Amino acid sequence: MALVPAGVNAPGYSNLPAALSASLKQLVVEKLPSGQGSDLAVRDSNTGFTFFKIQGHQYAYDSAAQSLAITNGRLLISKEFANALGRPSDAGSVGVSVINGDMTAEFTINITTIFSGTLTVTLPAGAITDQFGNPNAAFTGTYQYVGTAPPGCGLLVGSGMTLGYAPNGWNPTLATNTVQYTFAISQPAANDFALFETHDPWGFTILKDAITANGHTYTVFTPADLATVDFSQYRVVVLNWDDTFLVDFITPYSAAVPALEAYASTGGVVWVQGAIQGSPGDNYPMPFGGQGNGEDFSPSDPVVDPSSPMMLGMPNPIPGNSASHVSFTSLPRTGARRRHSQHLGKSDAVRPANRRHLRSNSNAFTNGVTVSNANANADSYAHT
Repeated sequence: MALVPAGVNAPGYSNLPAALSASLKQLVVEKLPSGQGSDLAVRDSNTGFTFFKIQGHQYAYDSAAQSLAITNGRLLISKEFANALGRPSDAGSVGVSVINGDMTAEFTINITTIFSGTLTVTLPAGAITDQFGNPNAAFTGTYQYVGTAPPGCGLLVGSGMTLGYAPNGWNPTLATNTVQYTFAISQPAANDFALFETHDPWGFTILKDAITANGHTYTVFTPADLATVDFSQYRVVVLNWDDTFLVDFITPYSAAVPALEAYASTGGVVWVQGAIQGSPGDNYPMPFGGQGNGEDFSPSDPVVDPSSPMMLGMPNPIPGNSASHVSFTSLPRTGARRRHSQHLGKSDAVRPANRRHLRSNSNAFTNGVTVSNANANADSYAHT
């Protein structure tokens, strides 16, 4: 049976995927052979391409009126359509169900991002119609959703990128990505971000702006406060050493490394933002081993995994004057299975936040970003 679209000039039709829009005036409902998992399918009558399958329904055909009534059906995205959309995992997902005595269309949206947030849905007037051609009224709704960040994981982010140097251009994007990522992985706490620094790097407030722009709060501390602050009261602890000389933070920071390791091992998030100033030999230790090597300037850093949440929207390679100030060496390598890893810089390491699973080996990576996170009850491994 052919489907006759109503109100094809309504605003909602302009938002349809290209493949569906091209077939809109030649869609048919066909009965499928038994054993297909669904009784009915919505197809392009010319090409046979299947867009949807209809499942869990009752239907009745009125031959006199030449109309088909479908009750309590679920419109499932077909495998072919999911592949055409570039989202093969959406095959079989529910697009819309007709409920409440055929008076309500219930839409289902699958969200797979690790980030939690707010989703606003707008359905223009006339985007859908009932069997008599009556259009819907305009609708807008706002919903809170919970991301898929793995629970119970400690996280260590180490970065030699010049995040705080605005003239590079990409800095707000990386700052926003990293703020979102670290907060999504973090565990509930009384406060959001603890920010340890001596000044605003290069006179800019890029990191602070990213935190507040994403709806979070931060408390600023000095390096000396590392000795007294209770890290467990914060979801994310940031050591913002960008544009800072080693002598201004190294003593209290080095003394706090064991406490930072303990915090990360119990699910805390530690972010070492370490594009320091200085001379060759101005090195600082990293939690769980290894070190950042000062004055290793790089004009360009390639992105190993552009699909990483922290690299979304970033140029590849990442340029700058300089793009990064620090390289990292002697990071620990572990040999067990991989857990929740991200690959971001030229060469990176995935390091556990629980030293019980640490196997000793040497590992190095150059300028860029390293991300480490691990489940406290699982093994992890390093990758270069």
